[in-house]
Amino acid sequence: LLLHVSNNGCLSYMSILRARLNDACKEDLISRNPFTKFKLPTKHEIPRVTLEIEEVAMLVKTPFPSHPHVRLAFLFSCFTGLRISDIKELRWDNIIEEQTAKGEKEQFMQIRPVKLQNQTGKLLRIPLTDSACKVLEIVKAEPNVSGKIFERLPSERNARSLLKLWAAKAGLSKDIHFHAARHSFATICLTSGMDIYTVSKLLGHTDISTTEIYAKIIDEKKRTEIKKLPVL
Repeated sequence: LLLHVSNNGCLSYMSILRARLNDACKEDLISRNPFTKFKLPTKHEIPRVTLEIEEVAMLVKTPFPSHPHVRLAFLFSCFTGLRISDIKELRWDNIIEEQTAKGEKEQFMQIRPVKLQNQTGKLLRIPLTDSACKVLEIVKAEPNVSGKIFERLPSERNARSLLKLWAAKAGLSKDIHFHAARHSFATICLTSGMDIYTVSKLLGHTDISTTEIYAKIIDEKKRTEIKKLPVL
């Protein structure tokens, strides 16, 4: 059975194998890592799928009753920028309600991102928008056993297929996946005028250069859109 693996997929698998062989060297299970002088393939840049605010609104208006948690989890990611790994682990006790100096109630999400747990252990604190809170109110009305907010999510492969069906139902032709929600959050924040440093903090990026990729996407869109102006 031959499986097609993309260039970046190959790079990911080989990086994991090299790391495990390094571990074997440290444990004296092997004398040397055969990957020491091997050059890994160059990572290919992949176009990021992003949604504009109008497209997210189209998804909000489109029900998906057969798999409501897939729909709600994707929208919550659009409104918070959470990765799917954090969406899966998000618990009700990660949601904190506080009172402002004006006596108003505000909700925050406080988590340690799964991707960063073994690197920095960084605690991420994100204020929740009204849209994100609406999603939580819908989920809260359902019975909950595990304490996880989105406890009925399918595998990522199945979720991707379901997202395609939902997007098509909403009239979108884009090939959306869960990480597209995170991309969309970043670009919507930047196009709405939020400064890049704040967006970087909300996304939990450890390097501002990672966030700058989204600024480049917006600049490219500006160049594309301005060409549509009539020549006078």
